[in-house]
Amino acid sequence: MLPSPIRETADIIKKLPGIGPRQALRCAFYILRNPAIRQDLKLVLDKIESVKNCSICFRYIHLSPNAADSTCSICRDIERDKNSLCVVEEDVDLEQLEKAGAFGGQYFVLGGRLSLNQDPRALRINELKQRALKDKDLKEIIMAMSPTAEGNAAFLWLKQEILSASDNTAQIKITRLGIGMPSGGEIEYADEETLRGALENRN
Repeated sequence: MLPSPIRETADIIKKLPGIGPRQALRCAFYILRNPAIRQDLKLVLDKIESVKNCSICFRYIHLSPNAADSTCSICRDIERDKNSLCVVEEDVDLEQLEKAGAFGGQYFVLGGRLSLNQDPRALRINELKQRALKDKDLKEIIMAMSPTAEGNAAFLWLKQEILSASDNTAQIKITRLGIGMPSGGEIEYADEETLRGALENRN
């Protein structure tokens, strides 16, 4: 019988994406055998406590304890296009699009993937609709969903949700990534040239 701290550690590690029970147990034993790793994990957890969500786009940002501004550098940048908003599922998608350098507008992070197994209330659907309602400069919303079956369904559902919110949102042009992203591909793993092509050919 495994000591309960090891078993509980493995159970926690198992919650990470792509980690199965056997891998989780190996990781738990590795942590047990390496005091330096345990110290590093404590430092990581302390650092994560200072990571919060931007109050406008909801991407993760580092905030010092006495920070007066809770917005990210992108939302504060007055040079960025206020007429276009790119909606992404996760922060990693935003980082990939920024790395490609093909989009100069604003962002909105849903906080997860909309799917049959995902409760829409767990995502920032209402916050997105409020952004569309209140942002008078907004002319286009680009839905940067991966071109999978779930991504296609999410695009159609979100488009209807926004357009039906009010007469104001009905005037907003809603597009999605176009030619460039292969069917079934993930934004997270797309290269910069592919993402630039998908943004330029959005429809």
